[in-house]
Amino acid sequence: MVIFAALGLFVLSYGWRQKNRPAVRVVFIIFGILLLVFAGITATPQGTEIVSHMIQ
Repeated sequence: MVIFAALGLFVLSYGWRQKNRPAVRVVFIIFGILLLVFAGITATPQGTEIVSHMIQ
């Protein structure tokens, strides 16, 4: 969970710094937000159970 959160913050900040390339900026920002949401879901016991059922 911590790895996903750190990676999400890194991707989000990298996307936020892409001033000259707006299409790339949007893709990185959306991907960073999705990683942060996934990290938040896996932080709870119910979310971990849901993710484990999705993988199986």
